[in-house]
Amino acid sequence: MAKIFVSYARATTAQAQLIAETLRAAGHDVWIDDQLLSHGMFSDTIEKELNAADAVVVVWSPDATRSEWVRAEAARARRAAKLVQVRFERCPLPMPFDQIHVVDLAGWAGDYDVPAWRSVLASVAAVTGAAPGSASVKAPAAAAAPDRRSERRQVTALSCDLIDAGSLASRLDPEDMMDILDVYQAVRDDVIVHHGGTIAEATNHGVLAYFGYPRADEEEAANAVRAGIAICEGVGRLELPSGGAAIQVRIGLATGLVVIADLARSNGR
Repeated sequence: MAKIFVSYARATTAQAQLIAETLRAAGHDVWIDDQLLSHGMFSDTIEKELNAADAVVVVWSPDATRSEWVRAEAARARRAAKLVQVRFERCPLPMPFDQIHVVDLAGWAGDYDVPAWRSVLASVAAVTGAAPGSASVKAPAAAAAPDRRSERRQVTALSCDLIDAGSLASRLDPEDMMDILDVYQAVRDDVIVHHGGTIAEATNHGVLAYFGYPRADEEEAANAVRAGIAICEGVGRLELPSGGAAIQVRIGLATGLVVIADLARSNGR
């Protein structure tokens, strides 16, 4: 079970509460302050809960980008490598958060099985180590299983980068470029989650995902290959607003034995 802090602005209270309720239904321990205007009074409690959280879900909105509280909470989560970003409407994110993966939940109404929500769960899993879609429950001490965080396991890593992103940005209107990046990220991340991968690191242009970690899977290498092919095919069907050559991605795959404890430490856990 992961402890999750939800940060948001008052205008997205309903959406933030929906996120909290759905995360709780997955077994997570969620803390949410729905009295945003009383931040000054509860600053000590907020700081305590923020520091104790395993993951911080920031709900970005136009109001949130202007909120000193939300930006401060997001900055602290980023420094602690436990930031998960979502948004329900298009809005430019402040620096440096515009360089970090954000899940688009536009139109999401609490459906547990849609790709966008699975992407949120995958991001939470990446920063907490909990299995996507469920919380890890510890057995009683007397019957506890041996610690498996030190086990050797075969894992496949998939990397995906947008080719010649700088040239693409110079040719397109900034708003058109943002549209392309949003669709590209959605295609890329949905494919990874659909094939059983876990997103470890993500930016606007690239992503690193693991297959076979944190959940073991005998088909991790094959699933990673299928995901890579599906990403190439999905991105190849995207159309640029102003025409021209289609955007392309570079896929890298590597399979090998890893020590799970070392892999967990490399992800900030």
